Amino acid sequence: RLGPERFKHVVERMEKEPEKRELICECENVTLAEVEEIAAEPSCYQLNDIRRRTRIGMGTCQGNFCALRSAAVFARCGNNEEARDSLKQMKDFLQGRWKGIRPLLMGRALREAEMTRALYEINFNLCGEIKGEEGKQA
Repeated sequence: RLGPERFKHVVERMEKEPEKRELICECENVTLAEVEEIAAEPSCYQLNDIRRRTRIGMGTCQGNFCALRSAAVFARCGNNEEARDSLKQMKDFLQGRWKGIRPLLMGRALREAEMTRALYEINFNLCGEIKGEEGKQA
């Protein structure tokens, strides 16, 4: 998924700095080093660019666990002003992930999805319902 040259560079970074082996996306086995490598590219403007190159958020959890981690890495390593707005990046990313699963939700899956939505709303105000201020803390 990274190509031979980029893959070689990522492996070298992980050998030099073992903490770069940390998994950002457990479902797709995407490491911190991979996300940092892609986030630092000048052509990377949003989390979806990282998703297309690494497959973060495309596994079983559909970004429920890796979106927050990826947004934090992107805010730290990204080369543009948009990367710094991690709440907007995370909201846009999760909206894209939900498009594919929303029509299929029923029963237990619907309850789990609602719990996930509530966690993101409560912790990050992603829906902007608290004081009507989208993406801002109350």
